[in-house]
Amino acid sequence: MVHRDIRLENVMCDAVTGDYKLIDFGLSRKLAPGKKFTETISPHFTAPEILDGRFASKCDMWAIGVLCYRLVSGRYPFQGKNTQEICYAIHKGQYSFKDGD
Repeated sequence: MVHRDIRLENVMCDAVTGDYKLIDFGLSRKLAPGKKFTETISPHFTAPEILDGRFASKCDMWAIGVLCYRLVSGRYPFQGKNTQEICYAIHKGQYSFKDGD
């Protein structure tokens, strides 16, 4: 199974246990061996493989990494003025840990 929509809005914290839970499985799909998805959901969480026309379960791991980066730094790792610039930065691996970039 691939979630295909891992982003901040789809993570909830259980107030009693403090556990984090992934929600909204409306876009999730069972990924058959050898099958690839190509749809993008949220540009900030898009893995480079998707930009190359391939989507596998590893793309969910990429989205979790972006989510963790956002939680720690308060911003997305790949910046741009529009979707095209964000996707270009992702595809080229252009990110920085410096403030204000």
